[in-house]
Amino acid sequence: MTPTLLRALRRTASAVLLLAFTTLSPAAVTDFEKHADGLAIYMGVVPAQLLRGNADASHLATMQGGLPSGSGSHHLVIAIYDEPTQRQVDGADVVATVTPLGPGTTRRKLHPMQIGTSATYGNLFPMPGSGPYTVQVTIHLLGQARNTEVQFNYSHPQ
Repeated sequence: MTPTLLRALRRTASAVLLLAFTTLSPAAVTDFEKHADGLAIYMGVVPAQLLRGNADASHLATMQGGLPSGSGSHHLVIAIYDEPTQRQVDGADVVATVTPLGPGTTRRKLHPMQIGTSATYGNLFPMPGSGPYTVQVTIHLLGQARNTEVQFNYSHPQ
């Protein structure tokens, strides 16, 4: 791929994430949206190679040793909203466990990140092949006695 095409793909990936987390409403239910305990939880997945060199993704350099070379690694992003107020939830402890159809479960803390004006949580996960994957997300809100857990089923677009 040419450098110009790679830059365009990176900008497109950033725009898709930004659009997804700033325009989705609780009424628009998709495979990337779950509701539990008064929260609306949105998931996004972007190939890590599309983010390489993107200034908006510079925070990834500190996650899990930085962006890996090659393909198969993906950036998992979670956005959380309080349903009654429709406000973003920040200050949560968020952990994701990605399980492929075969062996190789990966559990990681999701780091707080800013995508545009959206407060999100994310980290890098190995997700080679097309899937399917189960993504278990555990959210601990400060002051809450119990965690909120949701599960997404994910396969890479074909």
